[in-house]
Amino acid sequence: MRNVLVGYVLNFIFFTQCLAQDQMLEDLGIALSTNIAKEVVSRLHTPFKLQLAGESLILTDKAAAEKALRTFFNNHKALSFEYTTPANVTNGLLYRMGVYKAKTGEQYRVYLLFKEKDGKYYLSTLSFSTD
Repeated sequence: MRNVLVGYVLNFIFFTQCLAQDQMLEDLGIALSTNIAKEVVSRLHTPFKLQLAGESLILTDKAAAEKALRTFFNNHKALSFEYTTPANVTNGLLYRMGVYKAKTGEQYRVYLLFKEKDGKYYLSTLSFSTD
């Protein structure tokens, strides 16, 4: 009986963590598709690696990351953003890929890498590369 109860508790904990992770990824996808740099930055882990169409930045504070991302968004306004792969977790790292289409007709492959800290995932690398 005790093993069954422990099993239920562990399943509940795992299930709620998955829901929180899915919600975080969905919120981040919406922020990317609507060019809300502040929302993207709220999920950051510092230091943060930002790659914008060939330019690579290592940022140590959220204000600098928000400024760089806002500049990119102003120059490449989003038409859409869609995830192209399911979320994958390997060795405590969560990653996902997507496609960012700009109103100018440009298309970027987006790579998101998250690190786990205290049971939550924080965005560690965000890369926009041209196809």
